[in-house]
Amino acid sequence: MRFRIPALLLFISLYSIAKSQSTIDTTIRSVFRSQLSLTDKKNKRDDLFLLGKVWGFLKYYHPTIASGKYNWDKELIQFLPGYLKIKNKEERSDSLLAWINRHGSVTENNCNDSILKNAKLKPDLSWINETNFSEQLVHDLKFIEKNRIQENQYYIKHLKENDVNISVFQHEDACYMMPYPSDSYALLSLYRFWNAIEYWYPYKYNLPLSWDSVLLKFIPKFLSHETTNDYTLNVAELIASLKDGHGYFKSLKSDEAIGKYYLPCTVKLIQQKLFVTSILNDSLCKKSDIYVGDIIESINYESIPELIQRLKPYCSASNTSSFYQALSYWITRTSKPQSFLSIRRRNLFVNTMSYNFIPDPFHPVYLNPPYFSYSKDSSFFLIKDKMGYINVGNFKRKDSLLLRSFIAKTKGLIIDNRQNQDERNGTGGGDIIASAILSLDNDFVKFSTAQPKYPGVFTFTKPTNMNTKTDKDYYKGSIAILVNEKTMSVGEFLTMAFRKAPDSKVIGTTTAGADGNTTYITLPGGIISFFTGLGVYYPDGTETQRIGIVPDITIAQTLTGYQNNKDEQLEKAIEYLSKKIK
Repeated sequence: MRFRIPALLLFISLYSIAKSQSTIDTTIRSVFRSQLSLTDKKNKRDDLFLLGKVWGFLKYYHPTIASGKYNWDKELIQFLPGYLKIKNKEERSDSLLAWINRHGSVTENNCNDSILKNAKLKPDLSWINETNFSEQLVHDLKFIEKNRIQENQYYIKHLKENDVNISVFQHEDACYMMPYPSDSYALLSLYRFWNAIEYWYPYKYNLPLSWDSVLLKFIPKFLSHETTNDYTLNVAELIASLKDGHGYFKSLKSDEAIGKYYLPCTVKLIQQKLFVTSILNDSLCKKSDIYVGDIIESINYESIPELIQRLKPYCSASNTSSFYQALSYWITRTSKPQSFLSIRRRNLFVNTMSYNFIPDPFHPVYLNPPYFSYSKDSSFFLIKDKMGYINVGNFKRKDSLLLRSFIAKTKGLIIDNRQNQDERNGTGGGDIIASAILSLDNDFVKFSTAQPKYPGVFTFTKPTNMNTKTDKDYYKGSIAILVNEKTMSVGEFLTMAFRKAPDSKVIGTTTAGADGNTTYITLPGGIISFFTGLGVYYPDGTETQRIGIVPDITIAQTLTGYQNNKDEQLEKAIEYLSKKIK
């Protein structure tokens, strides 16, 4: 019997929570799914817009709240029903003011604002004065800003590496038992992500849309989802609004929303054509009658232009080339084990059934076409007499001693950076390659880094280099560095370093434009959302984000090149070096 009482109490507790949550969500739903006039709905949306901004500001600025004394998610959920009953701006100010006062007073702490003088990015808190708040509410919010938390924060910490602060979000409830978040928790999800970007995103000044307009746009979306998939795709679209190549998400339910099956081939959008570039599963491709060189005209009776139009809101990418790269992977995903394809094969049109699969262990997004010469097993070899080739994507740290003796035999080097190094696969020696080719004078990058004591402020570090030890052994020959839209993040970072070699040229197409590290914050429904956490610039302050690394010599891989199994970028690098090392 002694086990039944706690079980009963647990049932009563869960029932009470569920009933309370149901009441809250009924209140929210009555606003956005009722017959209210458009004006009233707009007013309520504006009220929720300001609530989201105040909630996030207090989360990262208020000394007591930011220290974690209160469950700030729970405080929001409990505050919502009463707040939604307000009828005018005066009641809004009174409601917010009373809410703030319930969470402790703020004392003067003499914050140092001198850091703003040389800031690359400053927080935009002008909304405090521009939102028709009462004088008292404006005063209190500005007082909190001036006397913000100066101790360690509860919801975010920063790992110090030299003068760089790496942001790490923490203590964010993922609500794994809530794959279909209620309306109130969906709103919480929006607020949580939006404010993470508002205060801790290094490129907020460079977003394609006003970040305020994004919050206004997504409030109705997050309060009108009907299924888990709806909610998941809303999150995907929200992240994609950053136009950040590091922006993506994963959860136990994400594959159901996007499609857990893949076509048995990789594809690429070239010249507005969806081209089959490689085979992922030989037996399934044979069964499906799919071959490298095929051009897919439609999937399940939906044309490729129609697919692009439908899927593009969910694809997060920093520039046009990386957008089409990301879109290629979305197009190949489906919720069904079979897909009907219309294919153009040279001058023939073929209708066939694709037998799809669930890849293991890595999704095809991590794969590269296996048949070009740069994908040979060896990470470095002589591609011609006195001309060396290094594949950054294959190079392993254990090969560092062999690399130097290999380089000594060459007069020209091709450094292929189109396959990013991946430490999970044992490849992570880009710094070793750099140390073998660079002189001491190789400052190539500086960062913009968050300032933990002033949320929203990012400042520049000093220019830095690859920590080359000596000038004696740096490479004296000519270097061609190969890049394309798959060159991303660490690949772009390394390209910036390699480019400092005395006689080097970057050849290929513009890179993905998503430099820097990746950070993440969890969202209700067990979603982990990722984005760039550190700003990366050339020493003179020139941008890399969304721009990418622009080649010195531009050469694109064409449809004809793929069809004839020609690596046009590699051929251009060989041609360039052949003239240099005669």
